[in-house]
Amino acid sequence: MAAEAPAEAPSLLMPVLIPTAEPPGDNLSLSIPELIRSVQRMLPVEKHAELDSMLDRYMRKELGKTQLQQELRQVAGKDALRQALVAIVPQISERQHLRRPP
Repeated sequence: MAAEAPAEAPSLLMPVLIPTAEPPGDNLSLSIPELIRSVQRMLPVEKHAELDSMLDRYMRKELGKTQLQQELRQVAGKDALRQALVAIVPQISERQHLRRPP
């Protein structure tokens, strides 16, 4: 009787497309726990438990990357999520500035 292969752990990295002056943009992988912590710093304490729950469900593979991204947008909002991403990767802000027309 063959032993079952261990379940694959969820990836702790999320690919993020960073807009640049030239398409198609650079891919960057972000640590999911680091992203959640950064988002928490942008939000009131009352929302932290919901974010912790999201991370826990993601780690147990009950939540996929796309679902995680959607829930993050719903809970945090686009502005807080953008601020959290810029806090982790300051180049995002610099590259978005390059794309804006004068």
